[in-house]
Amino acid sequence: MPPRSIGVMPQADQIFDRVTGLQLLVYAGMLRGMPRREARSRGKDLLLAFDLAEDAGKQINEYSSGMTRKICLASAMIHSPRILIPDEPFE
Repeated sequence: MPPRSIGVMPQADQIFDRVTGLQLLVYAGMLRGMPRREARSRGKDLLLAFDLAEDAGKQINEYSSGMTRKICLASAMIHSPRILIPDEPFE
C-alpha cells in the first residue's frame, strides 16, 4: 500500500503552531505530494467541514484545544487517505 493512502493524525505538540490553519494544511498536503493549488483548495474545504473557516488566518497557537484537535485531524485527511489512523482514538 503506498504511503499516500495512509493518514496519521499528529498530536497537538507535534505540529507547527506558529503558522495559520490554512498554512499548516497546505504544508501537510505538499508533504504528501499534492500540488500547492490542490492542497490549498482541499485545505479550504476541510476548514469549512471542521467549522474552522473563520479562523483559517489565525495562528494555531491561538486555537483552543478542540480547534487544535480538529486541525490535526484535517492535516491527516488533507490527501484523502484510504486509511486514517487517529493518534488518540478514544479522546
